[in-house]
Amino acid sequence: MFELYDLLACPRCGAPLERQGERLSCTAASCAAEPRVWPIVRGVPVLFDQTQGLLSVSALAAQAGEGRGGRQGLLSRVFRARPRLSRNLAAAGNYRRLASLLQERRQGVVLVVGCGEGGVGFRNLAQAPGVRLVRTDVRWTRCVEVLCDAHQLPFKEESFDAVVVQAVLEHVLDPWKAVSETTRVLKAGGLVYSEWPFLQPTHGGAFDFTRLTHLGHRRMWRSYEELASGVCGGPGMALAQVTQAFARCLLPGRLWPKLSDFVTDWTLWWLKYLDLWLGGTPAGMDAACGFYFLGRKQDRLLEDSQLVRQYRGAQK
Repeated sequence: MFELYDLLACPRCGAPLERQGERLSCTAASCAAEPRVWPIVRGVPVLFDQTQGLLSVSALAAQAGEGRGGRQGLLSRVFRARPRLSRNLAAAGNYRRLASLLQERRQGVVLVVGCGEGGVGFRNLAQAPGVRLVRTDVRWTRCVEVLCDAHQLPFKEESFDAVVVQAVLEHVLDPWKAVSETTRVLKAGGLVYSEWPFLQPTHGGAFDFTRLTHLGHRRMWRSYEELASGVCGGPGMALAQVTQAFARCLLPGRLWPKLSDFVTDWTLWWLKYLDLWLGGTPAGMDAACGFYFLGRKQDRLLEDSQLVRQYRGAQK
């Protein structure tokens, strides 16, 4: 039977953790982690090495339950009901394929890094028979099971059959370190599904750091065999989002960005449907809003000479 606590490890040294009531402690006497003891709050372990990041165990423990839903006012519901500029072309089908691949392995323990409230298309994986999710994030959400840092995943080596990082790694300080951690916790032959933005304005405020081309994204996962990759958000979506960001610049003040977003959502929503055609073209690869990668962990690295031959854009 699957047991979450059997997979946990010290985020600093990787040693097993021992549960003592509503807290976890590192079993390695030589470990220099701070703190050496981590709380379990409302059934959720809070596992951060505070010497390495911006996150405070005590602050997160005190915020327990904040962000797990709540009522919204009428005005908020009206604004949320407007059309959106985003349309993911690939996630639903990719999650179905990932679920099928896991069923072929007859094992389905999946780590979700940055679970949020559930990404686009994620239901196709979450509801698949035999799939057991371990959902992590750096903040409280309705479904989070472990609060942790993607740079130091608090899990034992080779614990998972698959890892999902959907629109997450652009928000971490060192995505290369986070990818290394993903590889560490994956079993041999394990699967990864990643999405990453390319031509997309800043989102997430100060916590938005990195953009990658299709080949840049592929190189990030160079220790993986590619099963599929391509556009998840096309040039129509990119144009709509950049135009919306431009409109926010036209007037100062706090109210204008919200008003301009409302207007541009209602006038530019249709551009994303052009991506059903444009997203599959070579020029569409060069001007995409974002890319996806589905791969399998392997023992060798993709050579850069092979990488550049995988360019699928129009600039040849």
